[in-house]
Amino acid sequence: MRGLAAMITIALNGRTPRDLLATDIDELFERLDLFRHISPTRGNGLRSMVGKIRDIAAAEIAA
Repeated sequence: MRGLAAMITIALNGRTPRDLLATDIDELFERLDLFRHISPTRGNGLRSMVGKIRDIAAAEIAA
């Protein structure tokens, strides 16, 4: 999972909360055909990480 977390970090690093929410990270995953290469459990964990990042960004905007 560290490699997947690093990939998310690289893709989203330096973006504002609004940019994070506007970023279509699923499109990146599709271009990489990522979910074909990882287990369903890892895919769920990856989606969960992205969801948590989006939740934090949304809370930051709301504050």
